[in-house]
Amino acid sequence: MTDQVQALTQELRGVAGELDTASGHVQAILTTLGASRSRHWGAWGSDEFGENFSGGDGYVKSDGNLVAALESKITLLQTYATGLRDGATELDNMNLDNETTFQT
Repeated sequence: MTDQVQALTQELRGVAGELDTASGHVQAILTTLGASRSRHWGAWGSDEFGENFSGGDGYVKSDGNLVAALESKITLLQTYATGLRDGATELDNMNLDNETTFQT
């Protein structure tokens, strides 16, 4: 016989809530970063130094990579939170089904 498995679904939902909070914080960082970028975009100028700073693999490319990385982390956190909530619901439903099916 196998050992008993216990899942505390309220704790799974609690972790999901914490992941939602973390996702919100990362989104706030991205929003603040976007506002700052907009205010200062192009401040490096269009002379040779400015072109070297921003062109090629410089600032503009790395800026896009940073935004994409933050957006992917937000999506990841939201996906994990949804998965934990859905998993907790499935476990609760399975437990309820088992209780009503296997009554003595």
